[in-house]
Amino acid sequence: MVFLDSLVQDMNRNKTGLDEVNMRKVNPSRLGPNEIRGAIAEQLVRQWIQKCPETDFFADLPLKVNGYEARHMPSGIVIFEGSITKLEYDFVVKYHNAIALIEVKSLGLNGVEGKIEKALSIGRELFPQTEVGFLLCFPAYCNRVVDVQRIEQAHPNARCLDLGYKKKNLTQAYSRFCELQDS
Repeated sequence: MVFLDSLVQDMNRNKTGLDEVNMRKVNPSRLGPNEIRGAIAEQLVRQWIQKCPETDFFADLPLKVNGYEARHMPSGIVIFEGSITKLEYDFVVKYHNAIALIEVKSLGLNGVEGKIEKALSIGRELFPQTEVGFLLCFPAYCNRVVDVQRIEQAHPNARCLDLGYKKKNLTQAYSRFCELQDS
């Protein structure tokens, strides 16, 4: 997917480290350690996206199409079918007139690979007139290069982006967040 390749290139040009995450904008849906770490990684990705040209966070929500409803929730953009939660995206981004469904994983992949086709299928339902791709952002140090290759080969409409940090960096960022909360 040319637009996803271009988005990944733009995001790589805008990469900063966890030490540059604006901790005041980190907003975990719950205050558990895993939710905080996830919110830190999401803020890192948000800051990169905000610097990309011709990129906007999709804001026309709620959106109702073909029995699905997409809504902003504290945990991200949640997709409902009736009252049943079907899926969640961390971000939906419009980039050069295409839609990128973005999932951020702060450490491991945690089974996300099995959800990619469902995410793309629902994304195509929600945005039928637009090219739709899936961008998986995670730190590649804890996932081998073969994971990236396998995901991108199995899912031609998906790309992976290395967040570029190690677990110790995330632990330090988590400590900074907690110190800020205590002050």
